[in-house]
Amino acid sequence: MTVPEFKNEIDETLSNVLIGEITKDGGKVLVRDLKDYNLRIKSLLRKASTNKLLSFLETYPEVFSVDRSNEPHTVYLEILLRPTNASDKLQMKMKQLLLERIIYILKKEESKASRRNNGNTTKGVNVRWLLQQCKKDSHLYLREIGYYAKVYESPSSVNIVGSSEWVDIVLDAFQSIAEEVCDIQHGRATIKNSIGQASIDSKLITESIVKAVNDDGGTHISLALLLCRYPHLRSIIGSVDLIEFKKQHCEMLDGIEIFRQDNDIILETTIMRKGRMLCDETGLFSVANSKCGKKFATIMANACALHLKQNVRDTVAIDLTASVGGVTLGLSRKKFVKVAAIEIDENRAEMCRQNMKAYDCSNVQVYCQDAIECLPIIAQEYRGFPCVVICDPPWGGKYYKKQADRVLKMGPWTMLDVVSKVSQHFAPTLLGFRMPTDFDNDIFCEKLKSAGLIFEVVKKQIIGPQLFLVFHLRDKP
Repeated sequence: MTVPEFKNEIDETLSNVLIGEITKDGGKVLVRDLKDYNLRIKSLLRKASTNKLLSFLETYPEVFSVDRSNEPHTVYLEILLRPTNASDKLQMKMKQLLLERIIYILKKEESKASRRNNGNTTKGVNVRWLLQQCKKDSHLYLREIGYYAKVYESPSSVNIVGSSEWVDIVLDAFQSIAEEVCDIQHGRATIKNSIGQASIDSKLITESIVKAVNDDGGTHISLALLLCRYPHLRSIIGSVDLIEFKKQHCEMLDGIEIFRQDNDIILETTIMRKGRMLCDETGLFSVANSKCGKKFATIMANACALHLKQNVRDTVAIDLTASVGGVTLGLSRKKFVKVAAIEIDENRAEMCRQNMKAYDCSNVQVYCQDAIECLPIIAQEYRGFPCVVICDPPWGGKYYKKQADRVLKMGPWTMLDVVSKVSQHFAPTLLGFRMPTDFDNDIFCEKLKSAGLIFEVVKKQIIGPQLFLVFHLRDKP
């Protein structure tokens, strides 16, 4: 093996960290997963010879072999080391998270079965299916204990997490862990009685639900979205049937209605007061909550002063995906001279108008039109004003994570189209995106460069399940 000559000490340190993380996976890993495995990777990349992870990996082909033939990209190790196992404390933490996930899934399925069968539960769940539901936590635990280094002979034999081949490899290990909290017979798992009969803390459940619904700021929200935004609720609620819980504790949950709508459970506040936004079913998933909208607006206002050298009171903010006004409200409160809120759906556009009126947002004008087709109109209307643009493309929803193809689009427009059109009409300007955390910004930037766009990523921040990106788009020379 050729010993690589690193360009500097930072590159050598980063390479060693990457080698350690890839080794834990058996010598092969999806490039997009690396930054999530170890937070040091992000900080070291900022100081390395290149701050793009793919480019860095390809800088040292003696160590890393990158396969770009398919997306998501994979990287293989050209050298194999014995993995250093995580500390006992970290291993215990990972194991506990896995066990909590197993309990949560089993209780949830038990509750579903009880409702379907008039109080009678079924004979558990298929263990292979259970593993698929717990694949993330299972994978994180197994890699930390060095399991993959024992079962994979070479990087080429490593299987994609979640594939049937991966399940075959890890099933026995998963089953031995699961047996701590469940009984397994004939390939089916049921929760142990001592765990399933644990007492329910009604007060904690009530207080947690009320606080989460109030913090979210809308008139109503689905349980699925509430659990996505406030993950800690999963362990608190467990398998509790909230509709039955509401019937039994109606006084404790006074002010919140809980009901079923199609396949969703909806939590709706009955205390109408200023501070809540009107919202429809689509808006439940598409609207940013008040905290998120405020944070996004703050990021854009700060970037406006820092990179455009403009006062927000002299700047127009353009919200390409207003929905019912979650981000629009935050922009208005940041005192932009004008906020142009664009929403293609008539009902949500009207809700946005009503919400802005309720909040006394006199600096907001709502346009019901295709956002990209509306850009030249707004550019003409606010000619002479510096502008910043915000885009929150549709990527959430109940089934987003199950989609095989997660290409983000706004109707017929790709994100490349969006950046190109914004640059054409408003450059120099700032364009802010709210994206899912698995969005591959490195690939996106390569596409922008190939299209001849001149830009700089001036902000990249992960907050909860979302990624905030701010691009400084410049005039073409």
